[in-house]
Amino acid sequence: MNALICHIRQCLHEISEALITGEDGLPMHHLSAARALSNESVPLSWNHPILQPNTHTLFSWLEGQYRKNRECSV
Repeated sequence: MNALICHIRQCLHEISEALITGEDGLPMHHLSAARALSNESVPLSWNHPILQPNTHTLFSWLEGQYRKNRECSV
């Protein structure tokens, strides 16, 4: 779970940096993540590779991650 959170934070940071600095080209893996986020879906790179493709909206996926985190913290 920690590795996934680190990956998501890094991805979001790099996308936001590219948007802020006005870079013309994002790497392909960030471009696909940015497109998924703009469509309110979960980027493929944020899912575990052995799990089924995610059909959740971004909001429901985040709620599920938050719930899993709370369960692990208790």
